[in-house]
Amino acid sequence: MDTYLRALVELQEHLARHKVAGWTERLHDWAAEWKLAPPSRAREHMERTRQSLSGMGSLGDIVISSEAGDSDVKTPAERKQANERLQVLVDRLYDVVTEALREDVHSVRR
Repeated sequence: MDTYLRALVELQEHLARHKVAGWTERLHDWAAEWKLAPPSRAREHMERTRQSLSGMGSLGDIVISSEAGDSDVKTPAERKQANERLQVLVDRLYDVVTEALREDVHSVRR
């Protein structure tokens, strides 16, 4: 699995584990698109992902909490751990996308 796809899938799985609505399905769809995308669409796909990482309503804006209906965060410690992991995964995806767009997008398919 390439580094970009791995980063998408890990973030999607974390959101699915906590039943975060909306982004879970979207990231699943993006991972499926990536697997089928021709090389000519790679940059466009990554640009879309990069834009989704910051701003209101973005992946970077998510906070996992029981108040929002998310699961497996019953205690403050569970909430903290889930959100710290979320931040690590969002940062990793950002780093992968930024590096790929800076260099050769096709290099992440290794």
